[in-house]
This record gives sequence, C-alpha cells and structure tokens, in this order.
Amino acid sequence: MHKLVLTFLSIIVLANPSSAGYNCHQEECFTDKAELVLFDEEMVHIYYNSLFEIGKNWFIVIWFENSTDSSVEIVFDFGNDISKSLEIEEGSSNYTDSLSFSGSTFNSEIFDKELNVSFNGNSLILEIDINKKPAEDMVYLWGGMSVFWFAIGIYVLYLSDKLRTLSKKVNRNND
Repeated sequence: MHKLVLTFLSIIVLANPSSAGYNCHQEECFTDKAELVLFDEEMVHIYYNSLFEIGKNWFIVIWFENSTDSSVEIVFDFGNDISKSLEIEEGSSNYTDSLSFSGSTFNSEIFDKELNVSFNGNSLILEIDINKKPAEDMVYLWGGMSVFWFAIGIYVLYLSDKLRTLSKKVNRNND
C-alpha cells in the first residue's frame, strides 16, 4: 500500500509540465516572412508568426540588408490605436531590430486580422490569426482533483482496515 502511494506521488512530481517561457528571435523561429522594397534595391525582411497567441508576447523581427540614404519609418498598425513603429536611420547598414506586441493586446479570438505595414507612403497588409489557447489551469485542476480523490480513497481504505481490526477485537472480547 505504501509503495503504491509512493509510486503515485513520484509520478505526479515527475510529470509536472514545465511552463518555462522561451522567446526565440532567430529567422527559423518564425513561420512567415514578408519583404519590402524601400527604394530601388533596398530590401527589408520582416519575420513574424501568423498566429498571435493571447497571453504571450508577439514578436516581429526586421532585417534591413543594405544601407539607406535616408531615414525610413515602418509602422505596424492593427487599427483601433494598436500600433508600433520602427525607424531605420539614414546610413544604416545590415540593420536588425525587433518589436513586440504585449500578450494582453487582444482579449478575444480574431481570424484574419489585418496588420497594416506602412513605409514611405507604401503599405503591405499581413493577415494574423489571434487565438486564445486553452486554459492551462484545467490541467492543474484535473491533477489536483485526482490527487484529492486518490487521497480520499486511501483514507477510506485505511478507515475500513481499522474498523475491520476493531470489529475483530470486539468479537474476540465477546467470546
């Protein structure tokens, strides 16, 4: 009986899911890429994920591979006053930067939300799916309730064993 309890508790401790946050800013960490041509051959690469998970910060990485003769402001606008901008200064060469939107930017699911990227009077529209992931606390609730009912079951077995022992002692004393 004690081995069963010890085994069960070991499984619970070892099976605890890790929620360590890891934010990758490398090109291979993004699912989508857009390219902007600023001037004649000046190319800006935008790396992003087309899925914005509510509750997690959402990143955009911008890489400008050439050098620019004038400053350029790139604005990322979701509408409803939800926007961020980035300026690539004159003379920048092989420039990399990123910006992020907070995980609390949105509070409900929206599919095909338009992100307007504007620069030098030009614009590009990226479609982003905003998703609310399932509640993680349900996993913890299920695990906690399982431990609770398992403990109740063990306690009932313990009381049953004690009651049986007591009943045997009372029957012996009556004989």
